[in-house]
Amino acid sequence: LRLFSNSISNVKFSEKELKANNAEIENRVKTVFDINSYSQEEVKSIVWREYPRLTSSSGEEADVFVNYIRSLFTSTKYEIKRINYTDSNTAKVTLAVSIPNLDELSADAKQAEIEKKVEKKFTEKTGVTYDTLENDSNLLKKYESLLVTLYMEVSSEEIKNIKTYNKEETVYTMKKSGNVWNFENNAVNFFGG
Repeated sequence: LRLFSNSISNVKFSEKELKANNAEIENRVKTVFDINSYSQEEVKSIVWREYPRLTSSSGEEADVFVNYIRSLFTSTKYEIKRINYTDSNTAKVTLAVSIPNLDELSADAKQAEIEKKVEKKFTEKTGVTYDTLENDSNLLKKYESLLVTLYMEVSSEEIKNIKTYNKEETVYTMKKSGNVWNFENNAVNFFGG
């Protein structure tokens, strides 16, 4: 995270107080948005809250999807653009979020590459070729879960190679209680911040 500018509206802070508040806000934003600061179980809980249908998935499928989300958010960039103090205990924080453009994974050439990797991993794990699988609906049904799992694993690996990002700026209200800055009304819904 990098702080670009401050805006103080009729709020009187000494330079030391301003630096301390900025640092506290920046640290809180880092803590809330850093997916790696959450345990696997915490991420799974968040994912299940956002995607309730996953709770009926097999444990392995759910774990693979959690790892996919973790990979996506590990590659996501957050930048504090502005902190506007509305009073000594309230700040409007403008946060720029750059999330990998998953459309890159949807391109025909990339899908073909992912499919080849999935096919290779599938054949290594099962000894069954795609040709055999395509011609046997019972076999396809048997390995459907494994195919989904392998597809998500390969896609998770590919997220690291995405070159373009979707960017969005959002303004969050943060309130200070004691010496701790928190997002107002759990404004950061995905992470429950």
